[in-house]
Amino acid sequence: MGKYVLKRILLMIPILLGVAILIFTMMYFCPGDPCEIILGASATEMQVEALRDQLGLNDPYLVRLFNFLKEIIVNRSFGNSYIQGTSVVTLAAGSILLSTLIGIPLGISAAIHANGAGDRISMFVSMIGVSMPNFWLALMLVLLFALKLHWLPSSGDKGAKYYILPIVANALGGIAGIARLTR
Repeated sequence: MGKYVLKRILLMIPILLGVAILIFTMMYFCPGDPCEIILGASATEMQVEALRDQLGLNDPYLVRLFNFLKEIIVNRSFGNSYIQGTSVVTLAAGSILLSTLIGIPLGISAAIHANGAGDRISMFVSMIGVSMPNFWLALMLVLLFALKLHWLPSSGDKGAKYYILPIVANALGGIAGIARLTR
């Protein structure tokens, strides 16, 4: 059993490396300039170029990919938000924790009551959760809870309440997937 687990853990390394390279490559070729977003429309071309140099965005693809992988492997850092400058680990850890804490009990409950009304409803809701794009869900949550109800802020990082909407938006797809898998 121990050899099997070790083999599976070792097989994860090239898979995670491949996924990281694939995501980096997709983001590299996406249109848009984060420096223009950070500095705003009133920024001069010199300011944009200076920020691009500071962030290493003018480096060639392979240099940027190497630096990206080095940060992940050596420093275990997944980077910071371009806008707020906060670590993305906080958001990711909160989303994973929420997904696990809700998804596993939901899946177990559905499995215990297999083919019952609760099982069918939870699996139907899970199917919707898996199918729904996170960016669209995030926009709908901001519209409802920030703009209509005024319960939560729409953006920022000045406290725990600023992380609620992003964590929930990222976690709902995970909750649905974990619940289906657990069942």
